[in-house]
Amino acid sequence: MPGYAATDLFSVGAEASPQTSTTSETRERSLTLAANGDKACESSAYNVTTEYTADYESCSTGSIVATLGTLLSTFGAVASSKLVTGIEITLSNKAYPSFSITGHNHAVNAHTSGERTVDASAAIPAQIGTGITMPMLATTKQISIATSTVTGATFSVTLEHMDTEGADGDHFDGENRTCRVEASISGIGNEGDVTWGADWIVDDNSDTDSNQESDTFTTSAHMYIDAI
Repeated sequence: MPGYAATDLFSVGAEASPQTSTTSETRERSLTLAANGDKACESSAYNVTTEYTADYESCSTGSIVATLGTLLSTFGAVASSKLVTGIEITLSNKAYPSFSITGHNHAVNAHTSGERTVDASAAIPAQIGTGITMPMLATTKQISIATSTVTGATFSVTLEHMDTEGADGDHFDGENRTCRVEASISGIGNEGDVTWGADWIVDDNSDTDSNQESDTFTTSAHMYIDAI
């Protein structure tokens, strides 16, 4: 009988609690139609691929970077038999950090090791507990705030993964490329108080003034990190 429990698909460990987990399997078949439009024949399944997604919340007294560990420092590697292709982290002034992880693998020639990886840990704030720590990052990836107050932030780490199929239509091999980190910060004050480090490319800025509440802002940027 189904139970009320999510699965730690990516083996994050005791520092994070899985909230939801989804496993979705897809398969391809080749269909030939007869002259009258009915089915003439259909192949057996090929290129069977399973997609995985898991959402977590953390109560850790350590940093979110430490909680994710090698999932960030060797982003794109295989974890628990799944090739990780996405991590999205949400920080709030009223909650512990939460994050989601996505990945996939194949029934034939499954990913095991040897993929190009990315050290994305320096692009993520070492958030500890509730609230948002400033400055958020260090060195050229730094995000610092002058007098404004940050109330929320999201960091999305993704990479493009290219799979190829062999002569039989099944998975043959794959390669990681183009790691992109996107960040969005919102808070009380003015976006002009936000300084993005040299590695960031600023996308959008927005300020809202009101006679009913404090001024608020939203600012976003992205960066690229080369695969190892």
